[in-house]
Order: sequence, then structure tokens, then C-alpha cells
Amino acid sequence: MTTNKDFRFITDNKSLSLGYKKWIKGSQNRHLHDGYEILYVVNGSRDMFVGNQTFKMEAGDLLFIPPNILHKSFNNHKGSEIYSLHLYRNYNHNLEEPFILKSNRVINLIIRIRDEFVRKQSGYQDLVEAFALEIFIYIVRNRFNNIDSIIDNIDGQNSKIMSIVNYININFTMDLSLSNISEKFDISNEHLSRSFSKNTGFSIIDYINHVRIQYAKKMLLNKKLSIVDICYKSGFGSVTNFGRVFKKLNGLTPRDYRKTL
Repeated sequence: MTTNKDFRFITDNKSLSLGYKKWIKGSQNRHLHDGYEILYVVNGSRDMFVGNQTFKMEAGDLLFIPPNILHKSFNNHKGSEIYSLHLYRNYNHNLEEPFILKSNRVINLIIRIRDEFVRKQSGYQDLVEAFALEIFIYIVRNRFNNIDSIIDNIDGQNSKIMSIVNYININFTMDLSLSNISEKFDISNEHLSRSFSKNTGFSIIDYINHVRIQYAKKMLLNKKLSIVDICYKSGFGSVTNFGRVFKKLNGLTPRDYRKTL
């Protein structure tokens, strides 16, 4: 999967580009793109500052960066080899936060995109766009619809984060916050926030909201329950916040979502 030379390929319609760079030292200036970016660390490690978060990426990590978020990579004196996939199509999904994920499927698709660009066989540009769409849909589905699979991606040595995820999964209807979870597990707010994001790809609040919304979607099947009842049974403290979070994650209000069932 590695190469000796930096490169960047781009489709004729400029909807997609794939680059490769070997970093020995040096940092980037802060910048942003008007499309999605997916970084894949092949070897080594690289620190990324995205928005107001720092991600310490290791070999095998993928980092998803939404459009128009300032970011930069910076030197950690360890060196790295990184693929960067840029997607400039207007995908109609609410992926607004950066996160780390691990997925052999996405990695294999990135390599297939590279191989198609190298070989340039008939129809290769259509094929790389199809691979890119598959990557994006896979990320959306696994980000929003498979909360339980997050546990499978947590480093087995990080038992405390595993315990925190399980605690949230059981107690999401309670009043949960970064502060009271930090206190319960005897860990600082800063360390918990950083470690949880690194291992799950979610902030604490985003993860709590995702678990609550998944539960609310199941309850919406019961037409006897009102939207207000479902809001509070899911752990939200206000109907306004419930509606806002639900629409952000699903593209519909709870009432409109229920109409599709």
C-alpha cells in the first residue's frame, strides 16, 4: 500500500481527488476545504488539529473531516505516510463533526480508488466516484445507525472507556453530562473528553444524544406515545432540544419521522 513518491490524482470533473504524502517532519498551515476529507494513516503517526479538537492518529486510523472546518497536521517527530481523499459532491447528510474511525472496508476502497487512478482503464473515473459514494454511505450508516458497533472498535486495553460506553448505554435516560460521568469514573473532564473521542469518534454529549435518539426512534413506532412522552423517556430535558437533535441526526422532526413509519 505504500509508495516512494508523493502524488495527487483528481477526476476531470473535480468531484474527487486522492493524494498521498510521506511526512518526515514539518507541519501544515491551518486551512479548510469546501468538501469532505478522509485521511488514512498507512504507517507511522500524525497529530491533527481539527476545529477545536486534537486527534492523535496512528497507523490504520481514518479521520473524517467535514467541509469548512479549519484543520492542520503538525509534526510529532515520528513521521507518517498518509492518504487524503477529498469528496466535493453535495452529499445530503448531516455529518458536521470530525471523528476517527477504523474500517478495513473503507481502507480497501481507498486503495481501489488509487489503483484505478494508476491504471486509468476505460470508465475508471466513474468507478472511483462509485467507490467514493460507497465510502460515504458506509460512514453515514455506521455513524448514525450502528451505535452498538462502537464497542467493537474500542481498544481492548482501554477498559475504562469501555466501562463508560456501557454505563451510558444503560443509563442514558438519566441526567448525564461530561462532569458527572468524569466524577463517577474518577477521571478529569479534559482527559475523558480526549480519550472518549479518540476511542469512539464521538464527544461524550454526541454519543449520549445518539443513544437517546436511537431509543426514541424505536418508541416512535408506538403511536400511543406522544412526542413529549418520548422526549422525556429518552432522557432529554426539553422538547425543543429533543426536536433539534433528532432533526440534526435524521433530517426530519420526530413528528415527520413518525409519518414515514
